[in-house]
Amino acid sequence: MNKLFIVLLTGLTATAAYAAHDGVHVGGFVDAQYHQTTKPYMTEGFNVYDGAAYLSKELGSGRVFVDLPFNSQRADNTSTSTAGANFSFAQTKAQAYVEQKYASSLSWRLGQFDTIYGYEALDSNERFFARTGAIINYVTPDEHAGILMGYDLAPAANFQVLVANAADQGALRQKEIEYGGKLNLKYKKLGFAFGYLVMRSGSKSVPLADFVVDAKLGDFTLALDYNYKKPAPGIKEGHGVEAYVTHRCTDKMSMGARFGYVMDIQQDSFNGQYDTKQMEATAGLNYKLTADLTSRFNYSYDSNTPSTIGTDGTKTHSGVVSAVYQF
Repeated sequence: MNKLFIVLLTGLTATAAYAAHDGVHVGGFVDAQYHQTTKPYMTEGFNVYDGAAYLSKELGSGRVFVDLPFNSQRADNTSTSTAGANFSFAQTKAQAYVEQKYASSLSWRLGQFDTIYGYEALDSNERFFARTGAIINYVTPDEHAGILMGYDLAPAANFQVLVANAADQGALRQKEIEYGGKLNLKYKKLGFAFGYLVMRSGSKSVPLADFVVDAKLGDFTLALDYNYKKPAPGIKEGHGVEAYVTHRCTDKMSMGARFGYVMDIQQDSFNGQYDTKQMEATAGLNYKLTADLTSRFNYSYDSNTPSTIGTDGTKTHSGVVSAVYQF
């Protein structure tokens, strides 16, 4: 896999100039980090936390897009595990799709693409914080392989319909098709999104609902993401909520905070019940060194509380220094 990654990047570098003449855009990012945490056996030290190579080409009113992500291989949560120096290449959140837009306000996207649910972006360069929050970690899916239809109801209103294989599973049997939709609305400096997805658990259906509201108030950006999800057939719905606030202090510096709480979605390994509670809080400072290079400094507190009596949960303090370069 490492050889394939080297060959791909070598090929991208050698052909970038030629591709530009042919209308192919080559881009991407690298997020290099230093990470320390109090969680046993999980300190990563220096690592490439996230990165990707992007290829895209405009085809009239359509587009083809390929996203090939990579990151340092992670060690398992054991005292004897090592990850080695190789990269994991296109193993998670990879994308490849074609899309078309029409003058009638209709659009479609076919292939594998990032989820339409939730507030935070999957790619590190597209979000404020260096690490993902509780909603991405525990509630929403990452990828869908299927078709996404969109229709612009008005300049500030859009509706999407999704039909796809089981989320994050690639190609599966026909009976495991999932379907859902999302309504996106804009009013002045406010944004609203209402999403619903009928997910699959074997031959059973389990729902996921997502509501996001965000606001731009001067130099402040505020957002709230609420979800409810039935984690398994016959189990009551769990809930997740995450709040975000960021403030642009100067043209180069900004600060932000995030708080997330998820309950009754993750399974308790001791009693098998879906009643574990997760809480995550992060404070961050970002400083733009150049137009393409941003440094990030994050502190996070995480807790995981199982419901089993006499079972201790985990409480973790973590610090991350990140440098994100986009090209």
